[in-house]
Amino acid sequence: MKKNLIVLSCLSLASFMVLSTMKGLKSNSLELEKVEYPSKTLAVTQVSFEDYSHSNSYDIDCSGRYGTEVTAPFTGYVTYAVDNYGFVMFSSKDEVQFADGSVDYATITIMHTADIDHAKQLCSQHTK
Repeated sequence: MKKNLIVLSCLSLASFMVLSTMKGLKSNSLELEKVEYPSKTLAVTQVSFEDYSHSNSYDIDCSGRYGTEVTAPFTGYVTYAVDNYGFVMFSSKDEVQFADGSVDYATITIMHTADIDHAKQLCSQHTK
């Protein structure tokens, strides 16, 4: 069984609610959760190869509207959280289904987290 690292960089200016709201949708055919975008709104704030911090990268920054709730795209755990840029990694508990129909484990990254202390606390609870 392979484990792919699927990375979505999401700029979350709102409170980091992905930690406490674990929704996930079940697929009727496979009984797997489907990966969803973690916000009801989407704004691309920086694209690949722009002059600023993405000058030599494929990174894309996206954000929800300020104050918009951010939810977990699948059931999972905070697996890494550090103060540097408010960086958090969130990994699926089980395999999930992606938009293209593939099935695998998923990990997303979220940066500029407003409540990094809560994220670090959840990370330490998972790693005990």
